[in-house]
Amino acid sequence: MRKNFFRLGPGILITAAFIGPGTLTVCTIVGVNSGTLLLWAILFSVIITIITQNIAAKISWETKKGLAQVLLEHSNTPLKKWSLIILLISAIFFGNSAYEAGNITGAKIGIQQIIGSKFFDLLSFDILPLIICFLISIIYLIGSSELIKKILLIIVVFMSFSFIFAAIITKPDFLSILSGLFIPRFNTNQLTLLLSVMGTTIVPYNLFLHSALVKNMSSVTDFKQIRMDTIISVSIGGLISLCIVLAAANSGLKSVESVSDLGISLSPIYGELSEYFISIGLFGAGLSSAITAPLAASYVVSECFNWKQRENRSKFIFLFVLITGTIFSSLGLNPIAIIQLAQFFNGLLLPIIGLFLLLLVNSNNLKGHFKNQFLIKVTLTFILVFYIFLGLKNLGVFI
Repeated sequence: MRKNFFRLGPGILITAAFIGPGTLTVCTIVGVNSGTLLLWAILFSVIITIITQNIAAKISWETKKGLAQVLLEHSNTPLKKWSLIILLISAIFFGNSAYEAGNITGAKIGIQQIIGSKFFDLLSFDILPLIICFLISIIYLIGSSELIKKILLIIVVFMSFSFIFAAIITKPDFLSILSGLFIPRFNTNQLTLLLSVMGTTIVPYNLFLHSALVKNMSSVTDFKQIRMDTIISVSIGGLISLCIVLAAANSGLKSVESVSDLGISLSPIYGELSEYFISIGLFGAGLSSAITAPLAASYVVSECFNWKQRENRSKFIFLFVLITGTIFSSLGLNPIAIIQLAQFFNGLLLPIIGLFLLLLVNSNNLKGHFKNQFLIKVTLTFILVFYIFLGLKNLGVFI
């Protein structure tokens, strides 16, 4: 029993999913512009993510169905069902296709900085995205889900060490960290930045990815294992985000466009080793998210149309998302318009998911599986209000 309790669970995929190049860039910008002032937002986001991921996982654990399947079953009219299908596919399938370009580009930039760009400048064509695409395809098509989890665990461990090292060498002030973590405060002109750092942690597709993985965990007999796995995994992701903010806050940077700027800024002070560590972290973040984004898309589309996971149609969805991102990355095409559209649909999806989670835990079929009903209702109502606020930001209400 003790051996099974510490078995690698699906939570590590959630960490790998939300710690991508976008998260690292936003955290770098937060550190440069706000120092440790917004560390509490990371802590707040991690808590909400742990709560919602575990609720979604519990629903799938009890029903043996993915979250998309459960949501569609509770859409009691064809109009509601197809409206939800369109929204899910728009936000997660097409959205992740757009985000995949950023994931692959992040992995590409990281490996270029590790090896050196001069080697790749000799080539007339940007071959790195194709190499990354081929590597991910092999991992997915040949590897089992356990192999994918182990590969992502290795990547997350490397990312953790890379960014913890980057934070330590900048010698952050401990009291400043405590103040930033436990005293919520921000200036009104930091609202967009505040919502951005929260939005990079609270990702809608992770709920579907997590639940799709949990529904097939027949070997786990106690949900406490899944709950603990989620707490540990998401907390590791929060630690990585926090370390990036700390490293950026103490780097001396005045402006920043991406996390790669952080490695360059630290290099003159702390040596080339710091730049390599940042580059390794960026490569790991890009590669891990480039695996989980198409995986989540394939799960959601499969559940919408009752396909079996890992059948040819599901594999096609995975490869479509991966190849689309590779094309945008290798040709230097700017996916910003598609990403903005994806953010729009994510903005619609967030409050809908929050409302559905609230309704599901109070439904006759599931409420008996959730203890402390009053506390859960209050918590999910608060999260729903927050989702609406975060969704409005994604819809462009806050600029």
